[in-house]
Amino acid sequence: MISSERRQSILDATLAQVAETGLTGTTMALIAKRAEASPGIIYHYFASKDEILHTLFNQIFDEFAAAIVSPELLDLPWQDRYCEVWLRTFHFFAAHPHKTAYYEQYKNSAYADYNFDAIDNEHMMALVGAVQADIAAGHILALPMPVIHTLIISSALNMAKLQISGAVHFDAAMLDKIAQIACQSLIVQSAEVQSAEVQSAEE
Repeated sequence: MISSERRQSILDATLAQVAETGLTGTTMALIAKRAEASPGIIYHYFASKDEILHTLFNQIFDEFAAAIVSPELLDLPWQDRYCEVWLRTFHFFAAHPHKTAYYEQYKNSAYADYNFDAIDNEHMMALVGAVQADIAAGHILALPMPVIHTLIISSALNMAKLQISGAVHFDAAMLDKIAQIACQSLIVQSAEVQSAEVQSAEE
């Protein structure tokens, strides 16, 4: 097995092991056993379990970012872009249960980093730039980036988890409706819309 294949087999084994025993329950010994490699081989490619976990998360994140951000997405009218991000996020995670479980566990662990200014993924940087431009143009609310991430990315991830668990099966129409609801929360409403909503509430 060539070096790159062996390294990837260790990452694949880690992904499968975390799905079974969780992030904290996954040890180097379990990774080595599942990868059918000696601990010495594992340490030849990675200095520690932490390095494996970080590398695997970055790989999943890069795959996710490439799946949701494309030139076609960035060329969409801003009103449509966020719904499309929501839908692409849902479909990515719904199609990859093990990666979804890993992504979720990692983001809820001490490993997580919510510093969006430090993102070095070109796809996600392009999306963050589009979001910042939409805020500057007054299209969407000037919310902190982690809040926008939660409203769009995290909500789509949670819906994907519901489908993975079998609790709900979403058809296309329902997904479109949920995406629109999530994205509507970002949009700066015109004075006319705000006035009509206030009047409706008073009645």
